[in-house]
Amino acid sequence: MKFIIVFAFFLSGEQDYTTQLPSDTLINSSVQATQDNESQNSRITPGVPSEYDWIKLVNGKEKEVEIRRISEKYVYFSEPREMDMKWIDRREVQTLYYRSGKIEQMTQGEVEIRKVKDWKLVELTKDISKVESMIRIDVVEIRLEASSRHHYYKPETLQSSAEIVLKKNAALLHADIILITRTEHHRAYGDPPSIYMSGVAYRSR
Repeated sequence: MKFIIVFAFFLSGEQDYTTQLPSDTLINSSVQATQDNESQNSRITPGVPSEYDWIKLVNGKEKEVEIRRISEKYVYFSEPREMDMKWIDRREVQTLYYRSGKIEQMTQGEVEIRKVKDWKLVELTKDISKVESMIRIDVVEIRLEASSRHHYYKPETLQSSAEIVLKKNAALLHADIILITRTEHHRAYGDPPSIYMSGVAYRSR
């Protein structure tokens, strides 16, 4: 009976002597392990001449290519041993590794590709002073025929529809404002009413 009591006491006093590492040490170790794995998985050897060029994207992907040329917006390239030229938005490219060993940094971090502007935010104006300090983009225009009873009997509704189309076209150009230069209503005998509108799209500096 004494033996049983002593053994039970020994078990109840058992402690866990496992060493506990600080949480920040565990996190740093995990990050370092991830970086080491990425380095090991990469097929790029920076600064070392290779058979082809390499493109490293901001999302971490790597492409073995022949770099043809670089413009303000795109990097043009072809696949190895192919003549067809392709291109990619240079904002998606982080680094270029040339076969000579030269390295060119393109984008330091991942950036969001600019989305199409909400057309409802595009302003219409006839006041030229509002665009004097803005950047001129391009001419936008629309010719629209009546397609509903409202368009036939209320010319202002036809103009409103034309203005919406004009704004949507300007939004595709990332414009902030349209300077209206012409608005012409037409209604020839026997033909449906129509409207022609034109203007110049501008964006802020």
